[in-house]
Amino acid sequence: MSSAAEPSDAERSLWSQLNRITLRFFDQDLERRFCDAEVRRVTRIIRLSISGGFFVYLYFGILDYIMLPAAERDIVWLIRYGFVCAPLAAIILSTYAIDFFVRNAQLLLSLSMILVGFGIVAMTAVAPPPTNHLYFTGMLLSVMYCSSLIRLHFIRSSLISLAILTSYQVVATVINPIEVTLLINNDFFLYTGLAFGLFCSYVQEFYVRRDFLSNERLREEKSRSVVLMVYFLFPPTPVTTILFAAAMGMMWLGVIPLVSGYVADLFGTR
Repeated sequence: MSSAAEPSDAERSLWSQLNRITLRFFDQDLERRFCDAEVRRVTRIIRLSISGGFFVYLYFGILDYIMLPAAERDIVWLIRYGFVCAPLAAIILSTYAIDFFVRNAQLLLSLSMILVGFGIVAMTAVAPPPTNHLYFTGMLLSVMYCSSLIRLHFIRSSLISLAILTSYQVVATVINPIEVTLLINNDFFLYTGLAFGLFCSYVQEFYVRRDFLSNERLREEKSRSVVLMVYFLFPPTPVTTILFAAAMGMMWLGVIPLVSGYVADLFGTR
């Protein structure tokens, strides 16, 4: 087997510290530091992504005006603008309160996806046939957009996407039935879009976490280099030797990667 197909040392180290399904670090302190650093790094991107989705959701109300009778249109606009767009605007504003947003980022991003997705499910339940089957396109865009662009963690976007599509099936078969052929067509596109969005979400988060771990390792290596330099600048004494050993031992990545890499090489990553 060619060496190009073999995982790199960085990937071996990452897999030894990361749950392959949820993409969470086993070390809770490392997970907390990753979430904090990543949100602070991409807050502007998150704000821009949610704002873009907000305006798309907003102007799709034009289609409501064209396609729906007045009575149903008023209800759909109440859902679109009152129950979805207004909370989304509040979430966008919350991104300017950096400390608050960092602490609650995944909760707020999850809420964004829930509002957008279930809002379209509610519109599907209200819209009269045959218009009701057309709202699946908005749901398709929403699931793909939220899974891949707003930096919602993979496991959260997966669970919320499945909940949205499950609720759509209930609406389309029981509450406001859609003709079977049309529903099959809609489901084909919805689940294909879901798979594409979740794949992008998984790959994106994996490489973001890999880069974070690499940067953490580099930072720790620099810290160890400073400690080594200071120790060897002066004649060794029992006191400086004890302090040196304590400093090296307290560095999180001072020992863990070496042991993890050895175990991975000896027993494999599974």
